[in-house]
Amino acid sequence: MIRIAVCCLCLKTKKENLMLFGKNICQDCEAELTQSSTEDLSYDLYVEKMKDVLTAPSKEDKNMV
Repeated sequence: MIRIAVCCLCLKTKKENLMLFGKNICQDCEAELTQSSTEDLSYDLYVEKMKDVLTAPSKEDKNMV
């Protein structure tokens, strides 16, 4: 079964790909993340977004409260 989810980085609805702490990272963003270097203009943006992914509670965490 193909599952659809919102990417936590680009906020587009896409096929579920990489689930990290209950959040989806789409295939396009995963490729951008893994292929970017520290000199890329988008690098700092991805670092900030990944901080949000790692620190923000997931849907599962919110349901446990």
